[in-house]
Amino acid sequence: MGPGLILAVAAALGAQAPAMVGEATGPSCREAAGNWIEDSSEAALEVAVAPVAGPRALLALRARSGDRLLVVRGGDFSGADFRRAQLHNICFVETNLAGSDWRGAEAAGIGFIRTDLTRADLRGARMAGVLLRNPDMTGVDATGADFSGGRIDGNWHGSFEGLRLDRADLRGFVFDCGITLGDNCTSAWGISLRGANLARARLSSAWFQADLTGARIEETEVGLHQLLDLRPALIAASVLVRGG
Repeated sequence: MGPGLILAVAAALGAQAPAMVGEATGPSCREAAGNWIEDSSEAALEVAVAPVAGPRALLALRARSGDRLLVVRGGDFSGADFRRAQLHNICFVETNLAGSDWRGAEAAGIGFIRTDLTRADLRGARMAGVLLRNPDMTGVDATGADFSGGRIDGNWHGSFEGLRLDRADLRGFVFDCGITLGDNCTSAWGISLRGANLARARLSSAWFQADLTGARIEETEVGLHQLLDLRPALIAASVLVRGG
């Protein structure tokens, strides 16, 4: 076990929103970590402390812990095999997950905060309610993944270059990008959203380069700067346009 690896077990934090279909019933990483602007929010994640040594130990602890939120700080899980694993309600904070394999994993309520996911394989992973906060997702393949109800907020020091979200379930997904160095999502993205379901998603604050060919647009919130990008998309219902 590396010296930087600490696992905390967080208790439920007040009343929780109703669970989505397929979502775990305990507190999610997104709910516990709070909003991007709350600098003190991560302190709530450190309630109790225990060590964990490697992927097998983490999987065993998750199985024993019910729906309690687990927080992994630091650690090297590069190349780890999490295929079809049950890893719901986990926050990874400043963790190395480069090249890890999440195909078919059941991980509702998971979160990646300042975490290295370079070239990770997330194809078909079920991560409803996922929190993506300043991750490095360079070259990540999340084709067919379930990120419904998830959120990206702030990625100035991370990357989404080459991220593939083709045919992903992004219903209700929020791109929450500000204008400061801390919460700006950067514009140097090359995201593929071909065939993704963006029903009721919020894209208006993001300035990215994306392939939206065949993406489902249904009550989706976009910005004026994104209207031309919708030409190859499937417009299934009204488009909500936000100026600014």
